[in-house]
Amino acid sequence: MLISRKLYSTAINFIKRITTYEDNQARDKLRRARVPELPNNYLRLDRTSLYHLAANLPTTVSRLTISRHLYKLRNFGTASAIVKTLDFSTLAPKDAIFVIQCLASSNAGVEADYKLQSLFRGCNFSFSENLIPTLCERIRFSGLAVDQKLEILRKLSHDIPQFPYTVAREAINWCDYTVKTQAGISCNVLDYVHENTSLKFFFRAIPHLKFSGHHELVAGKLQDFYQCGHSGDFSLISALAEHVPDWLNDNDAIRSVRSRPPTSSHNTRFARPPAEN
Repeated sequence: MLISRKLYSTAINFIKRITTYEDNQARDKLRRARVPELPNNYLRLDRTSLYHLAANLPTTVSRLTISRHLYKLRNFGTASAIVKTLDFSTLAPKDAIFVIQCLASSNAGVEADYKLQSLFRGCNFSFSENLIPTLCERIRFSGLAVDQKLEILRKLSHDIPQFPYTVAREAINWCDYTVKTQAGISCNVLDYVHENTSLKFFFRAIPHLKFSGHHELVAGKLQDFYQCGHSGDFSLISALAEHVPDWLNDNDAIRSVRSRPPTSSHNTRFARPPAEN
């Protein structure tokens, strides 16, 4: 029988957790190698001890390392208190964005908005491709006025020719769309979908497309993505199962995936009975 959707999702999430754990372990080892002044047991210290440790450390890198650790533990207040001791104007773009995110997650939202604006006051700002999505999230969730958010996005869009890929452009366009819709500004999601052709962008747009009544377009585009080289994408197969359930019955490659019969605890809504001989 077909693997139940719940069992499939559980397996994928487990693999992601293992991969994330291994990546975090590798990053921790690299971090300790780069910041030798940190004690080996700093990860076991409580937030008060970490705050005092950071206050006595001489380098920005070590303080950022401790604040990132506290942020992961959701100790936003202590992490924010540490990053406030840093000279924001000397930080690399990646670290500056983290400081803004850290402040916004605590009770320092106004300061976070001020620092966000300061990134764009000069004309020499530049961000690498991989930083643009995170920066757009900070713009979207900031407390700035809508006009201020859209102005910052226009500045980013003006700087976009330096980016060789579509990741940055699509992040900016999606942020532009969500800012406008949340503010009640009329805009057509189809215009954004036609301009941004990646699968990731389309996934984001699916709820908005279906809300606007474009159910057939969603079904058609998902099947087009599958036929155009994305057949191995688990997220796409999951989306097809959710939005085009009949597609599972008509696809020979998916029907060939066999497994033991799901137990009663699994969701069998998408399971197909065995074929008769």
